[in-house]
Amino acid sequence: MRITKSTQEKLQAILRAQEYRVRYEKGNFKGGYCIVHDQRMIIINKFHPLESKINTLVEVIKD
Repeated sequence: MRITKSTQEKLQAILRAQEYRVRYEKGNFKGGYCIVHDQRMIIINKFHPLESKINTLVEVIKD
């Protein structure tokens, strides 16, 4: 898989179709997913490199 912004957008579209909400936030964390008030959320550190962001999205899809 190529590490591009387009790949990231395609993965986000797949996850949104599965009713995940993807958020990019700043802070001291790696990223992952959780359920908040019956809503599935993926939180990604917006300062991490693109490869790390894509890897987080792929891990959620694998689970």
